Amino acid sequence: MLFTPNMIAGWMKKYLLCMKTGAAYPECSGGIEFIDVSRPIERSDILYIGEPDVICSVIEGQSFASMPLIILSSGETPKLLSLELPDNITLICFDLDIFVLYNKIHHYVHEFNVWLDSIHRELYNNNSLQALLDTANIHMKVSMAILNAGYRGLALSESPGIDDPFLREIRETGMVSFETVKYISDDLRSQGKDLEKVGHVGYLAGHSGLYSYIWDISYTGNVVARLIVVLPQKEPSPMYHDLCRILIEQIREYYLSSKSVNYGQNQLFGSLVADIIEGRIHDDATLNERLKPIKLAFNKYYHLLIVRFPDALSTTEVSPDGVTGRFTHLPWNYIISQFEQLFPFSNITTYQREIIILLRKNNYTPRLHLNNMDEIDALLQYYNGYLMVGNFSKFLSSLGSIYHSTEDTFELALKINRTSGQRILYYEDYSIYQSIEMSAAGMFSKHGMLNPVYLCPPSLISLYRYDRKYSTNLCEILKTYLNCDRNAAETARELYMHRNTMLYNIQKIEKILGQSLDDNMLRMRLLYGFYVIEYTEDILGEPLLNLKPNRTKAE
Repeated sequence: MLFTPNMIAGWMKKYLLCMKTGAAYPECSGGIEFIDVSRPIERSDILYIGEPDVICSVIEGQSFASMPLIILSSGETPKLLSLELPDNITLICFDLDIFVLYNKIHHYVHEFNVWLDSIHRELYNNNSLQALLDTANIHMKVSMAILNAGYRGLALSESPGIDDPFLREIRETGMVSFETVKYISDDLRSQGKDLEKVGHVGYLAGHSGLYSYIWDISYTGNVVARLIVVLPQKEPSPMYHDLCRILIEQIREYYLSSKSVNYGQNQLFGSLVADIIEGRIHDDATLNERLKPIKLAFNKYYHLLIVRFPDALSTTEVSPDGVTGRFTHLPWNYIISQFEQLFPFSNITTYQREIIILLRKNNYTPRLHLNNMDEIDALLQYYNGYLMVGNFSKFLSSLGSIYHSTEDTFELALKINRTSGQRILYYEDYSIYQSIEMSAAGMFSKHGMLNPVYLCPPSLISLYRYDRKYSTNLCEILKTYLNCDRNAAETARELYMHRNTMLYNIQKIEKILGQSLDDNMLRMRLLYGFYVIEYTEDILGEPLLNLKPNRTKAE
């Protein structure tokens, strides 16, 4: 969106004589031209300037198309004011000489373009709502705030002399309380206005006595943010209204942008998380100092959640921000805003093209219960994302260890769940595969041994070979029997097998193993061995018995 007649009238209001607004809404981008009676006025992207008599001659002698046009007059005359203008023409008269008018208009248009360019730079370079708002306010000189859909403050920019209690509340607490939201709703209702029906309202705010605008920013039918703008006056302003429209477009672009995943409004928190994960903070004193300007959502325990979008990055191209990979367009900031609504008591940032969520946890129960699983799953499904719930801790200094363990396990869990359709994964359900991978890596680094099969009990390999040779399912029976804690009835139900048949198979299994399943250590080793088999076949993608013979580093 470019500058409008309302902005021109607002910039030069002390010289304004009159304004007749046409039915259309022109926006100018093609420059400024003096009106010449020898040339027709026919471009809607040009700002035309002329003297009253010349304007009258052109309007009387030309038939205009339906395109919107803006004409600026250096003065007014009775004849000009009495003209019946076509609906598509907006006429604005100023008390200025034509050359002075041209110079002033040129000055304001240039300032506007510089301002708009600076907003674009902040949007794409910093990817920060706060930087966007601060830059916009250089020109607007109002007080304003951006809130997420849950009325939590994302950015705030205040101008001297504009005191608004609600913006003060955002500055002090970081959000708008329920009581404040109700007050605003009642205030709007008393003036016959309803934000939910129209998406934006302008009204005289009862709490401040100043005219204010509230705009909803939506995407795919969902409100992702709200812009509150408080004017330094009691009257509505078409100029401010149009400037707000421009700002809304930039905020919307911020949420739809796929150019960066640096969640700018949490830069301090994001920088802290990166430093902890990468081991650049070595003592509690430094950590506590870095935490002072950050408002954490938790005061006891936090649970780590990692969100990943496999389609967003592979290994073939280089993105505009220098990251190697194949990139699918993802509206990163919109997605993050949705997670903010799904996890309101959390701190969210990004790290290496993943979303990091530290979710408040009030008790010591190890398993995190997510109340809104369906909504989370739907969001992940839509963008082909996956979420892994990591471990929890009381100490932020533990975040690095928890992250690396969760990240390694996340990769393994995705390979195991290639076709399951499961989107929400738990670290505890897959952590044993990480242990196996570390054991296999240790075998290789220490002894040059490549085959994970050597982590299995030999007796289990014998049973595995027996199944392959005679097309039986004794391994499945044994695994189910051990997982059911050797409960015969439960095992039979799980296998849809008669209890006596199942017990006969257990006796046969013990004979092949050459050991009794009463041996507790054997049972633990067998269960571990089954996970080794799954790791080898599902994660490495190699049949257990087709692995190459063991090799050493020297080979």
